[in-house]
Amino acid sequence: MALLIGNKYKIEADNHNIIVSVKHIVEKTGEDAWGNSSYFSNIASVLKYLIDREVLQTELKDLITIEKAIETAKQDIVKSIAQGLETTLRRTSKSSDTIWIGLKI
Repeated sequence: MALLIGNKYKIEADNHNIIVSVKHIVEKTGEDAWGNSSYFSNIASVLKYLIDREVLQTELKDLITIEKAIETAKQDIVKSIAQGLETTLRRTSKSSDTIWIGLKI
């Protein structure tokens, strides 16, 4: 199963790691592909990584704005993951299904 955060990130897990992949466009073909995978040992590290990536990609002006953006991103990510897991628990489906989760950061 993969949790998709918005249309940019995919979270998967194996027996040893939590893997976050980032969607990008292949220059030669123009097709979407998943790459730049990062590996984590716990979900807290995944959340920090996602928040850091999103904050660094914005044009935040001061520390108060950054702090608010971080807190908002944390709440949105946790909410999205919780909703995705709740949906998964309600469904009886194959483990290869993908859940799309909207995330507003």
